[in-house]
Amino acid sequence: MIADCGMHTLELLIEPNVDLDSTFVAYDRDENAWLKVNGWLFDFSPDLPGAAAP
Repeated sequence: MIADCGMHTLELLIEPNVDLDSTFVAYDRDENAWLKVNGWLFDFSPDLPGAAAP
């Protein structure tokens, strides 16, 4: 999942069926770290099919 807020773009792994308008835990694929994300601050889009993980 790609999360973008204009200032930051994150490549995240999230639980299925998570409410993206809530606060949730996600794994940042670039930093290899767990984050608490305030979903209402971001626009979300799916990863492109076949995109390689870092």
